[in-house]
Amino acid sequence: FKNNTTTIVVGSSWPKDESLLVEYINSTKHNVKFIIAPHNIKAERIEQLKNSISKKTVLFSEKEDKNLALYDVFIIDTIGILTKIYSTADIAYVGGGFGNPGI
Repeated sequence: FKNNTTTIVVGSSWPKDESLLVEYINSTKHNVKFIIAPHNIKAERIEQLKNSISKKTVLFSEKEDKNLALYDVFIIDTIGILTKIYSTADIAYVGGGFGNPGI
């Protein structure tokens, strides 16, 4: 997925984090990739998140037989691999900072 591209990993994101992040993803002109591991991995929430992103997006559960290098956003819709994902980050954000009580 990363393919020598600057990668931002967002772990344990909440809806308030995601709304700001999606706005940036959809508008950025920078050559950057995003890995999002939402706190809530229920299918309907994952689908809402995916549909809100205008860049080429793939889910972890859909990754088989896909050339991941062609995607801009990788949504992790499973649990148990976040610590491994953080190691791929050039920039990392740990979710929850924009909610209640916030930073």
